[in-house]
Amino acid sequence: MRPALVPVYALKFLIELVGWAGTGVLAFQLTGNWVLAIALPIVVIVLWALFIAPKAPKRLPIPPLVACELLVFAAATAGFILAGWTVFAIVFAVVIIPVEIVLVATRSYDLR
Repeated sequence: MRPALVPVYALKFLIELVGWAGTGVLAFQLTGNWVLAIALPIVVIVLWALFIAPKAPKRLPIPPLVACELLVFAAATAGFILAGWTVFAIVFAVVIIPVEIVLVATRSYDLR
């Protein structure tokens, strides 16, 4: 771990937590079903742990890994917009981009 990037790692973790919660918001906004609103983030977290997390047993290569992350974050952003939290959704989306760029540019996804 690069000490200079610790704040970026912390922000990325916060983005992940908000992104997972946002998938639940999306599920609820689309279906109105609380069970799906709880189940979808659980499914996303399990898949994240299996394929995206730094110590995932079957970690994806970097390009599809970043694409999957951005897909989850886009779903969360859509959920926030559908819930009427437009400003929050915009701030969330705007914060994601530079964090992803920094992590890709510094090859921080290669850490194990």
